[in-house]
Amino acid sequence: MSEQDGSGPPTHQFASDLWMASHLDTLRREYESKMKQILLAVADLGDAADRLMAAPSFAQLPPAWQDGLRGFRKRLSQTLSDAGAQRVATVGEMVDPRVHDVDSVVDQPGRPGTVLRELMPGYVWQGKTLRPASVVTIASPADAPEPQGPL
Repeated sequence: MSEQDGSGPPTHQFASDLWMASHLDTLRREYESKMKQILLAVADLGDAADRLMAAPSFAQLPPAWQDGLRGFRKRLSQTLSDAGAQRVATVGEMVDPRVHDVDSVVDQPGRPGTVLRELMPGYVWQGKTLRPASVVTIASPADAPEPQGPL
């Protein structure tokens, strides 16, 4: 048996290939980690813009400032989308612990576990939860009436 038929001891090239594969894997993990940090920062900026636009004083700003903030928010959303981050569906959906973080529960008629309100948007990136959505859900008796029609 010899190196040529693959049954011999590893060659220098084989060791070099293993090192390269390991190094590439490390670079991939570092890239993913940095991308997550960047995407979370962009999402946080979007949240801040949403809070500013929801404030009562927003209507008192000059129209150009309002338009500028709306444009800024739209660009942040587009940046997340362009990077492959998808916003998590919330209101009207059943709680999914993989993508929803239940902040509070209210007792009212409806299907238990249904999301009533989104407190903070969540995002999925590359098939993994980037940030869970913070939500408020229904906690009602099992005999509560079921919602009718499409969500």
